[in-house]
Amino acid sequence: MENIDTSLNKALDWVRTQNFKGFDPYDGTNSVLLDSLLPPYGRGKYYAQQIFKRLPINLRHFFQIYKTYNPKALGLLLSVYSKLYVIDPKEEYILFCEKIIKILINIRSSFQNLSWGYSFDWIGKDFYLKKYKPSIVVTSTVVRGLYDFFNVTNNQQIITMIESSTRFITEDLPRLEKDDEICFSYTPYFENRVHNANLLGAESLLRHYSITGSEKSKSLATKAFNYTIRRQQQDGSWKYSEDLGKKERIQTDWHQGFILDSIGEYLNLVEEREGYLTALHKGANFYYRVQFKSNGTGFWRYPQYWPIDIHNQSQGIITFAKVSVFDNKYLDFSKTIADWTSVNMQSQEGFFFHQKWPIVTNKIPYLRWSQAWMLYALVTLKEKQTNETIS
Repeated sequence: MENIDTSLNKALDWVRTQNFKGFDPYDGTNSVLLDSLLPPYGRGKYYAQQIFKRLPINLRHFFQIYKTYNPKALGLLLSVYSKLYVIDPKEEYILFCEKIIKILINIRSSFQNLSWGYSFDWIGKDFYLKKYKPSIVVTSTVVRGLYDFFNVTNNQQIITMIESSTRFITEDLPRLEKDDEICFSYTPYFENRVHNANLLGAESLLRHYSITGSEKSKSLATKAFNYTIRRQQQDGSWKYSEDLGKKERIQTDWHQGFILDSIGEYLNLVEEREGYLTALHKGANFYYRVQFKSNGTGFWRYPQYWPIDIHNQSQGIITFAKVSVFDNKYLDFSKTIADWTSVNMQSQEGFFFHQKWPIVTNKIPYLRWSQAWMLYALVTLKEKQTNETIS
């Protein structure tokens, strides 16, 4: 565990110097300079976002792109400090959490129900979501952090916040609902069917059920899990999205890990249901056997190997640590990924690199994509190793 502790402490020290603000791979749309040159909508900003995401050198200062508070990063860090407090109850961890919660309240979306979005305009090939407009993914990541904080403080105000975010998911989001299935959409502004997003929203409902005993939240969450689990492919994987008048996306990367984490949460917080545990084992086997090499490096988007991306690495650590509750063989592999990543993708200063190619390494220290996810990964692994040692 010594190597994990060293890597974790170095990363924590670096993040502490950033005051919870940072750059993001997708923040090219925040350029003050380009904002005056490009129309507010259209393909120009999309291409600007893609260029900044791919550049291995950081030109953000020149283009007047400034560090921001990213709600998703803050939600992850809230979980990190809460889990650290359980392992080593230092008062500073609680103080960090309280500061993060105050920031989150200040940068919430403008919806009546509590919700959050990214700190940049997020543009895809067929959608445009303005900064801080809410999404189920960002909101659910914050809810996870609030839930972890509640578990160490029993702060009753957190229940009110989680209940409000639960209403955002159940009342503000479009959804497909048929028989005993539900698929929640990504955002209030358009309808889609994305499996990892659907289950992240369902996770939030499970956490609400765990705290309050709400049978409604449990029932809706179960229907969402039914939808996604029943659409698992024969090889154990999931498509990224289902057809909704547009082409389905088959994108085999860290999103597979997200889905497995969610299924594990259902089994931990609720109960075993027919097919759920089987789906988890089948999906974990695919994730382990196909998406990662034995040395602990993950494919970018299977079958494409390069670049080795820190998000794949961090998610591998998280998922294999979490599913080790159901099959202990995965805990050692989680550590294999963590060891390789710390040696090959962590700077002397403590931050993690974005991507590693055969010749070039993108060392830009993104706060959400790289640091927050790796901190959450290392804390999750440390938590599992600590529990195994105690037992």
